[in-house]
Amino acid sequence: MEDKRTEVSIFDKSNPLSVINSVSPQIAERLHQVPKAFLLYEEADFRYKYTVTQVDNALRVSFWREYYRRCASIERKSSEAKILSVDIFGGICNENYFYSRWLKIDWRVAWMVLPMPKYEDNLEYILGSSVERYKEIFAIPFYEEVENKRTGKINRRYNATNVRIFLAAHKQLEDRVKGSVIQRQDVRQLNVNKKAEDVSNELTLAQIEEKIRLLESEDGRGKGSSQRKADADSDMEDQDGIFDGEVVEDGEDTGGGECGGSEVSEDVSGEDSDDQLDSTDDEEDGDI
Repeated sequence: MEDKRTEVSIFDKSNPLSVINSVSPQIAERLHQVPKAFLLYEEADFRYKYTVTQVDNALRVSFWREYYRRCASIERKSSEAKILSVDIFGGICNENYFYSRWLKIDWRVAWMVLPMPKYEDNLEYILGSSVERYKEIFAIPFYEEVENKRTGKINRRYNATNVRIFLAAHKQLEDRVKGSVIQRQDVRQLNVNKKAEDVSNELTLAQIEEKIRLLESEDGRGKGSSQRKADADSDMEDQDGIFDGEVVEDGEDTGGGECGGSEVSEDVSGEDSDDQLDSTDDEEDGDI
């Protein structure tokens, strides 16, 4: 959501995002009763003239959190409900204290509706102030003059406390600008790993062509062996077909029909032997 803190209006009733249109009737009535001079105060004025407590700070933060939440709801067209007072003081103080004591004080009501500065702006201010403090630290002397009570001579010696303060501030500032030692080592290691990875992933044209040639040769050997196996299977099928055709169709003796041929020859030889025996018997009968 766009930050509208510079566009906040308090009493503009025509603006649905104004403060007066966002709060409950009780708070709206108190806003009209607050002297206009309080509404012109800056945060430093409140802190200079009054004692701003933790409850005051918490109620102010809570109010603006709920205000920007309502602005977001209106922009999404999900709700235009006003801010509930319990959402402001809930978890900070009880209802009786909020209405009967806190809300009765004019400057506190004006304090609550004083727009909160941006978080980044606060940090920038703090950082700007810390730079001046760093300058003061770096300007402290390292030496101190000490009088020798016996001789009355002035001696110079290191102030160990000032040196430690300077070194600690210097280290913090160096880490803030250049990063800590561990952080620099991590970044350097990441850079080295990234460069090594890039080098390992980069192949020359000759290496790429060599890999392609190896892949093609492996693919060719695979296809050749498969083709030889297919040819061998085809030859076996052809031989089986030839063998089956000779036995079934022609009935000729082949290598597998040698046993059948021997049986026939045995039968024939057997018949011849019987005829020879019969003729011999006939001849013997004739002789007799």
